[in-house]
Amino acid sequence: MNKDIQVIRAKRKTISLHVREDASVVLYAPYEVADRYIEEFIQRHNVWIQKKKGLMIKRLTEEPYHRFEDGEKLLYLGNLYRLNRKDFNSPVWNGDSFNVLKGSDIDVASILIEWYREAALKVITQRVKLFTSINELKYRCVKISSANRKWGSCSVQGDLRFSWKLVMAPLPVIDYVVAHELAHLKVKNHSKAFWKQVGLLQPGYETNRAWLNENGHMLKL
Repeated sequence: MNKDIQVIRAKRKTISLHVREDASVVLYAPYEVADRYIEEFIQRHNVWIQKKKGLMIKRLTEEPYHRFEDGEKLLYLGNLYRLNRKDFNSPVWNGDSFNVLKGSDIDVASILIEWYREAALKVITQRVKLFTSINELKYRCVKISSANRKWGSCSVQGDLRFSWKLVMAPLPVIDYVVAHELAHLKVKNHSKAFWKQVGLLQPGYETNRAWLNENGHMLKL
């Protein structure tokens, strides 16, 4: 079952999806409906879910941007998580929230950026390895940059570079950028042959490309 979507079973006849104001997703389903059918229902409505979540996240992240105050929401893998600013000692990320000690002398942005860079390297490297192993592609290395809107690049030597901000996006969007750069291992330009290669690596990439074009401005601290 998709862990990012809360499933609530109730005495009802139909399945319905709702995206709340905090961009969380809840699905209401009859007691007797099988998990397999619910997963299929979510997949069929994935485009609608991502579009609706994007709109909600945009509302929550309008300028002025982050002040890094207690209770603010930060993006990670397409979901919003609370930033806790309290007097406690815990990891920056605990699986459910971001945590940074309270104090005017603490550079919260630097702490979070360092965490995001490490997370981006881990997540994106895993996706690159998955794509290259399945498609028998060879690259030299994966590096993380601080680029604002250049989400990825591929050098002639096979060096792959990705912005750390990309790890804020949903995983399918990250996969699109990975597929885009890996396609450059075979086709260096953006010709029809290139986009055909992207489509072979990620069928239906157009949806994720559109998401990034529409919502990329939100991927920042």
